Amino acid sequence: MTRFNLISVRGVEPAPDYVSVLRTAQARSGAWLKGEDGGSRLDLVNADGAILLGWNDPEVEAAASDPAASGLPARVAARLAAMVPHAEAVAFESSLSHAVAGVLVAARTVTGRDGAYFCDEAVSGAGSLEDLAALVDERGGELAAIVSRPLDAAPSFLKAVRRLADRAGAMLIFEEGRSALRVHRGGAQALSGVRADAVVLGPSLANGRSLCAVTGSVELLSVFERQGDQPDLSAFAAADVVLSRVARDDVAQALQVHGAEIVAELQMRLISTGASQMVGLHGDPSWSVLAGDTAFETALCAALAEEGVMFQGAHILSAAIAGREIGTLLKAYDRVLAPLVDQCRWPRRRAG
Repeated sequence: MTRFNLISVRGVEPAPDYVSVLRTAQARSGAWLKGEDGGSRLDLVNADGAILLGWNDPEVEAAASDPAASGLPARVAARLAAMVPHAEAVAFESSLSHAVAGVLVAARTVTGRDGAYFCDEAVSGAGSLEDLAALVDERGGELAAIVSRPLDAAPSFLKAVRRLADRAGAMLIFEEGRSALRVHRGGAQALSGVRADAVVLGPSLANGRSLCAVTGSVELLSVFERQGDQPDLSAFAAADVVLSRVARDDVAQALQVHGAEIVAELQMRLISTGASQMVGLHGDPSWSVLAGDTAFETALCAALAEEGVMFQGAHILSAAIAGREIGTLLKAYDRVLAPLVDQCRWPRRRAG
């Protein structure tokens, strides 16, 4: 594919800040945010994927408003153990950062080592193993854990990381703040067939409430110590509903189907308008990323915002996004893509 650089897009105002839009929203319902002006915006950010079922899902809200006095944490733990592969034990935290910190402390306790290596989405998606392999060869005896964010990672990459962790005698931890319950009901382990020593699930577990979980081996979880506050019972009540729906309705499969439809339709539009020379789509269908020329991306985010679509470079779906919402998104792209391409000033290519 020939790449061009966008020289200028005239008259572009920056897209509204997502946090500000959330803060000032008069109502949040399903896939929509109602603004102060009475207009509605389609939410394709969903609090960085924390909103799995949609804003203010009625079943979740009803359960969270009147949680049972006892038994909820144990019931959520049992649901997770039944859904997530190799979940011999379960621990809970109030935030993703605390959950990751806690499992790293546990890995250091078990291994007696201090080192950790992180594979973020960029590394995992690119399948880049050189730095990790070199570190294992040189200082593998110092590694307590290898932490991978497996969204977009190929099974072959995760298998290679598992082998490197075994070679180093380190724990393999999947940080699934984005991928859990989304790429597969059992997460990246179920999708790839690769076993992790521990899996960290983010706040999508409770549809955005302050609850995260760590599942994994008894050896590791037996020394896990909570780093943050005890999560509220209302968050456990929300998680109980989310996990029930994920199992009953196969939310992950629905996200994959709707995401694949969006990707296919947008690919055709990018090609037909010429925008594919500047940006392309990649990533999991439930979290497809549009990337390429930075100026064009910025202009596109702003143009979609003008059309009532909150978009920050990735189409992050919730279960509330279906036919109506997909139609709204595609119509917005139809209105903005061709004009944006027409506003581009192309650099001349030298002859020969």
